[in-house]
Amino acid sequence: MLCIRGAKGVGKTTMMLQYMKEHFPKSSHAIYVSLDDLWFVDHRLTDLAEYHYTHGGTHLFLDEVHRYPFETWSIELKNIRDRYPSFHVIFSGSSLLQLNQSTADLSRRCIFYDLQGLSFREYLLLEKGINLQVLSLPDIMEGHEDLAADITGTTKILPLFDDYLHHGHYPFYRESLRTYSKSIQQVVTNIIDNDLPAVKRIEYITSIKLKRLFVLISQMVPFTLNLTSLGKQIEAPRQTVLKMCQLLQEAALFNMLYSEKTNLSQLSKPEKLYLENTNLLYCHVRQCRDRHCPRNVLCKPVG
Repeated sequence: MLCIRGAKGVGKTTMMLQYMKEHFPKSSHAIYVSLDDLWFVDHRLTDLAEYHYTHGGTHLFLDEVHRYPFETWSIELKNIRDRYPSFHVIFSGSSLLQLNQSTADLSRRCIFYDLQGLSFREYLLLEKGINLQVLSLPDIMEGHEDLAADITGTTKILPLFDDYLHHGHYPFYRESLRTYSKSIQQVVTNIIDNDLPAVKRIEYITSIKLKRLFVLISQMVPFTLNLTSLGKQIEAPRQTVLKMCQLLQEAALFNMLYSEKTNLSQLSKPEKLYLENTNLLYCHVRQCRDRHCPRNVLCKPVG
C-alpha cells in the first residue's frame, strides 16, 4: 500500500494515470477511482475493493481520499490491506491534514511519499529539455564557481529562473499561461473552501478569515510575526491566528520559519511567514496590477 501526499495541483492524479497507462494499457487488473465520486454516497470503499479483487483485480488507484464521504477511510484501507495481502492499493490526497492525522492506522501497512511542486531543475528539464545533474549541498559549497560557469556557458539561466519564479511550480502551467493565475486562485479557494472544512469541520466564517489572512500575508515582505496585530486585522484572537497559520502551512499554502531561540515565547509562534512558493506571490501581484482590482493598488514582488 502506497500513499502519495501533496498540495493540490502538483500532479498526483497525472502521476497515477500515467503509471496505469504505461503498465496496464489494456488490462482490467487495475482501475482508477476518485473518491469524491457520487457513487460513494451509497457504497463503501471496502465493497469496491472486494469486487475488484474477486474479479481478478491486482491494483486499485484511489484519488482524493480526503473527499471520501465517510470518516472511516483509513480504517477501511487498513481492513483492505489485512484481508487481501497481495492486493496493491495506491491512494492520494490533496490535503495533508487528514492524511497526517490518520497515519496511526496505516503506519505499519503503508509507505507515505510527499510529492512536491516542480524544482527549478525539473522545470528546466520539462520546459527546455535541459537535464542538469542532481548536486549535493557540499558539492555546491565547494565548487559553486565551476558549476555555475558550466551551466551559464551553455544556457542563459537567469531569464529561465525568472520564468520559473512566475509560473514554474505547478505543472499545470503548461495548459495555459494566460489562465495560470486564475487556476492558482482556484487552487487556493478550493483548499480553503473544500479541503480544510472536510478535515477540520471549520465554519464558514473561519474560511473567510483564512482567506483574509492569506491575502494579508501575500501583501507583506517576510516580517517578524505579530499575532496580535494580525488578529485585529482579521478579527480573531491571537491563538486562533496561530492555529490558522498552522492550518495553511499543512495545506501547503504557507511556510513558517522558526527562530533558533529556545525561550517559550519564541516556541509559541514562528519568526517569519512566507507563501509556500513564489508562484502564489506573483499570482497576487498580477491580480493587483489589473485595473479592475478592488484594492486599487499596485503591488510589487519581493526581491
